[in-house]
This record gives sequence, structure tokens and C-alpha cells, in this order.
Amino acid sequence: IYMFTALAQQRDSSVSTKGNIKLPPKKINGINRALVIGVSQYQQINGLDYADKDAEEFSGFLLNNPNWKIAADNVVLLTNEKAKLGNVITSLTWLLEHSKEGDNVLFYFSGHGDVETTADIDKGFLLTYDCPKNNYITGALGVDVLQNIFTEMLNKGIRVYIVTDACRSGHLAGGSAGATQTAKAFSKQWKNETKILSSQPDEVSFEGKKWGNGRGVFSFFLIKGFNGLADLNKDSVVTLSELEQYVGLQVSEATSYKQQPIFEGASKFSSKISMMDTAGINRYQQWKEGTAISVIVSKEKGALRFQTDSIFNLYPLLKRLLTDSLITADIINNAFQEYQQFKNVFKSDELQDQVRYQVTASLMNYLQQLTNQSLLGKNLLDKKTQLYAQTVVENIEVINQGYRLINRSHLDNIRRYFFIINIVWWNDVEGMQKNKNLIKSMLDSALAIEPKAAYLLTTNALVFKMEGKIDSAVLYLQQACTSSPTWLMPKYLLGVAMEEQGKVNEALHYYEEIMLLDTSYQTFECAICFYLNMGEIYVQQKQFNAAKQVFLKGYKMDSLSFEIMEGLLDVANKTKDENQINFWLNKIKQATKSTTDKLNLLQLMMENKLITGKEALLQLDSIEAYVHSKEEQFLHAYTSGLTKEISGKYPIDDYEEAYGLNPYDFNCISKLLRRF
Repeated sequence: IYMFTALAQQRDSSVSTKGNIKLPPKKINGINRALVIGVSQYQQINGLDYADKDAEEFSGFLLNNPNWKIAADNVVLLTNEKAKLGNVITSLTWLLEHSKEGDNVLFYFSGHGDVETTADIDKGFLLTYDCPKNNYITGALGVDVLQNIFTEMLNKGIRVYIVTDACRSGHLAGGSAGATQTAKAFSKQWKNETKILSSQPDEVSFEGKKWGNGRGVFSFFLIKGFNGLADLNKDSVVTLSELEQYVGLQVSEATSYKQQPIFEGASKFSSKISMMDTAGINRYQQWKEGTAISVIVSKEKGALRFQTDSIFNLYPLLKRLLTDSLITADIINNAFQEYQQFKNVFKSDELQDQVRYQVTASLMNYLQQLTNQSLLGKNLLDKKTQLYAQTVVENIEVINQGYRLINRSHLDNIRRYFFIINIVWWNDVEGMQKNKNLIKSMLDSALAIEPKAAYLLTTNALVFKMEGKIDSAVLYLQQACTSSPTWLMPKYLLGVAMEEQGKVNEALHYYEEIMLLDTSYQTFECAICFYLNMGEIYVQQKQFNAAKQVFLKGYKMDSLSFEIMEGLLDVANKTKDENQINFWLNKIKQATKSTTDKLNLLQLMMENKLITGKEALLQLDSIEAYVHSKEEQFLHAYTSGLTKEISGKYPIDDYEEAYGLNPYDFNCISKLLRRF
């Protein structure tokens, strides 16, 4: 393996950082193929400024430099939204399936590099466009995956060249050490390669408008050197030693010696890195600070070149699937049928391969969106969609039957994950009893493959919670927090588990951790539940100002939430703030529309002594004619009991009626237990 690696450590609004590069030691021969990726814009993660431009420039270099000169059809360029994980995985599959002994493969990545937790430094990731901001294992490109792919290529006699310019700024899941740890993960994967590191271990690597009107300083001077400005002895050949002298000096001077690259590798004086490219030199020689260099862009190959062919007009839904835009379950179902028809009609191996790659990529991209949504909470995906996610995995496997799926084991885990959460999220007791042994087997198999995966550890915890094994559930949730420190879901579930055990201080600890990570807390499906739980604990602890602030956050999110306004009214009552009592009581009355709301409001007024028993009974009588559903019947019976109780009676018959309608209501059970 010949590896060029750049990993960054810091970035701000004017100057940002990149890092560590490893380069090929000699002129390449054979058929050359390249996958070039540059991600500046991310779906969920704060972006970068110039990673896509650096990738575009590098692809132009590969197409034009006399030493590399890769044919246009053999360069795939994926930038920004084209750099979804499905597109990246299938492009790597293309490299693996089509490269033979004696061929040359180059992989370039410019974007974020990170580890999710510094406790797992061997698990570095390159972050694709659609990867989630935590649980990287579900949607980022693992260094271990690259290791397996490229090691297999090397064993086949394929030369492999890797360029990673993985930039980060300390605001990702791995914190400020993430880039350093990712660099270490790369260095552990391959040995004895030629390396060029963009900076010393205690330095940062910069990017900014100073260089090419927006480039990474290291990448900028590296391309200049590649094109021939590093040809110090004027023999039209650039060696590793010449590149070291030229790039090292230029980068050091450009950053006032705050960044000094490191060059390592055997045969520095004889290893040919590149050849003189007069056109490339002329472009860069014209550059002056404050002016732009027009970026050379090879045609982006995220979309297949045959998509405009008239033959695909016969398959409109398949054609739409190939474009990977606004994909839905209905489109996939019908496009899958058209794909089977297409295979029977057009027998060209090349055409079939390319369609298979793109259909696979589109399905993987759709599956990634479902996975990302599931990490935020069950309400973003209904049961039908969760079931369909399993079908998508099955379709991917059917399409690739007899072919290589380099992420097959992970896809199997995603299928298992969706099968299990479809039961545990919705508290499907019957489904749990029916599939208990299968679920255990699935989780054991999944965790054997991905033992530190937070999404699997949390799923396992939900299974234990459903079985009533709270201690085991807590243990796995804590492990999930260790594996994915910025993921809110396991922290929220831990808070709920602590509350259920009466450990309110421990519950508050986890809730406050969530607030530190996300002060607005809108990234989890049950945000209102979170604010209610946290506010009620503060009320119990008589931290009324803290409770008010939490409830107000919930009110800002949902100004019609009866429970949130009830919390604010409770705080006003506890602090005897008459103005606030009247304000929130009026707000609640304005928001009260349904029969359920009216019954809840009546209970609220009685509990806070804002109404007499006689007045409450009159209002209850006026509501009775509108009571229909079982829930309304329960609330009516329970409220009837309250109206009598505040008048000095003990209405056992009303509470027993309510219990018969809902035997799981804690407040009702408490009322009944009083007679003992």
C-alpha cells in the first residue's frame, strides 16, 4: 500500500485545518482506476469549506498529469450530497470487482475524520455525507472496512494508493482528539508505506482563502509540487525527496512555521511521485494571493453515464431509482420489478454491472435515511416503515446474490436491528413472547460482529427492560453511553429507568447531561416527555426556577402542550405567583378543546385548589354528555371521585370504576390503596 494521508485537528471561521499525507513511491503501470471523494456539506454534521474543491482539483490532477493520466471513465468523483455511504460502498465494490493483478487503484477522501470515543482509538471513521452525528458505525466509512478491501486488493497483486485529507475541528463526537485518533487508526492499518504528514503531532494544519482563494494550504502546495514545481533538479520527474523539500518549505513559510509537514519513506531520492505538467504549472504560477484558480472538475460520476440513454425510458421508475432522488417505498417496489425485467432484456455485462451498482447504492441510501431517523426515536418511523426497512435489506441482498457485498455483515445487523426495535419500541408483548429466542439469537449474532455498537447495545437494553430486567437494561445503556457519548437516546432512557426506581438524583444527572449536549433538545422524538420529566424532578426538589426554565423550553417547542402548561401552572402555584397562576390558567383554558382536555383541566384545577367541589361537580355534569371513548370514561370516573373527595367524601365506587377501565393508572391505584 502506498498511502498519502492528511488529517486535521482544528478549524475556525477564517482559517481551518487539515493534516497527514502518504504518497506513492514510484510511477504506476497497468490500468488505473480512482475513487475521489470530497465532502464539505454534510446532512447532519457541521461542514467544511474547501474539502470538495480539494477533491475536484485532485481528480483534475489524476486526469491530466502525464505520470497518472487516468482515463475519465475510470475516475469516479463524489462530492457533497453525492458522497452518500451507499454511493461510496458501491464505488469501492466497483474498484474491487473490476481491478485485476497489475492494475492500480487510487482512493482519495477529503472531509471529516473522527472517532466516536477516544476510548476506542482503533475504530477510526471517514464521515460520508449522510452519516449520523453519532453511531458512526451505522453510516460512516470505517477504517477497518478500507483495510479489508485494500488488503484483499494487495493480495491479488493490485497496487493501492490512498489519499485521506480528513479534516475536523473538535465539534464532532470524538472531540478535539478525534482527528489525532483517526490518524493513529490509519497508521495501524498499513505498515512500511511512504508517508507525508501535514504537520507535527502538536501542530494543526490550516485551510483558508489565502491559498487559491479557498484551499487547504497543504493540499494547495502538494498539487503545485505534484505538477512539477517540486522538480528541483529540472529533470521533469518529481521524487519524494524533492516533494518533501518543496512542500515542507512552502507550507512552513505560508503558516509562519506553525505547520511543518513530516515526510517518511524509503528511497526518497529515487521514488518517482509525479512528472512535470506544464499546463498544471502555468495555472498555479498565475495565482496571486486574493485571486482564484479555476478548479479542474472531471464530470461527477455519482450518476451513471448511461442514465440518459433512451432504453431507460422503457423503465421510468427504475430510471428514477437510478437518479437517487425523492425515493419512496412505492417507487422502490415498482422499480424493483422493472429491474428484473431489465435484466432479462439487456444482457450486456458492463451495463448490468453498472445498473446493479446504482440500484444497490440507491437502496442503501434510502436505508441509511431510515436508520438515521430511527436513531432519533420511534415516532419518526411508523411500524410499517420499520418493517419495510427489513425488506430493503432483503432487496439489496437479492440484487447482489452471487456478487460481493463488502458491507454484508453490517446490513445483516441493520436488518436484525429493525426487526427487534419494531417489537420493543412499540411494546409488542405478543411479538416478544413469540420471538423471544429469535431475538436473543439475533442480538448475540449482531453484537458478536459489532460488540461496541451503541445502537445494538441500546436495543439489547430495551429487550431487557421489556422483560423487567432493569439492572441488565441499565448496564447495557451505560455501555451504549460509553460507545456513543454524544447520543441522547441512551441517556434519556437511563434517566427514565432511574426515575422508575425512585433514583431522582441519578435521573437528573442524565437529563442534565442531555441539556449540556443539546441545550434546545429537539433531536429526540420525545422532547416534550424529556422536559416534563426533568421539570417535575426540579419541582420535587423545590428548584422552582430551574423547573420553570425547563418547562418554558418545552412550551417554546409546543405551545399547545397541556402537560407543559400544567407544569408551569404548578410552579406558579408552588411559588404563590398570582399573576403567573392566572396567566397559565388562561393559556390552558384557551388550549382546551377536546373532552379529554376538559376533564384534565378540571382535575388540574381541583388538585391546585382553584375550584370548589360544588363548582367542579357542575362542570363535570356539563361534560358528561360528551364522554364516549374508554379513555374519556376512565377520566370521567376518576374526576368524579376527585370532586367528591374534595367535598370530604371517599368515593370508592368511582375509583373502582376508573380502575376497571384502566388498571395501570398509578394515581388511581394509589387512591384505592388508601382504604387499606
